[in-house]
Amino acid sequence: MEKKEIAWLFDTLLSCTPGMNDMVVKVDRKVSKNQILLLALLMEIGIREGHAVVEYFAKDAVTELRAWVDDCLERGQLKELSERLKVLANR
Repeated sequence: MEKKEIAWLFDTLLSCTPGMNDMVVKVDRKVSKNQILLLALLMEIGIREGHAVVEYFAKDAVTELRAWVDDCLERGQLKELSERLKVLANR
């Protein structure tokens, strides 16, 4: 699918679903350190490559997601490891 088609699909799906802009008060989920690193990596790739899904959402939503992932990395004591993996991946 092209970026325009993906954006149209997301717009259609999310605009038809009531409450998509409502805030979720708390999400309590335990995840492994591997899952946190994977989430951080996938988010970074999506943002860097300008994937259509990421481009659909407002910039502040992406910024908030990035902050949440950074918080998960901090809590999991993975921030330094994540930075080192980024350096290795960019070689």
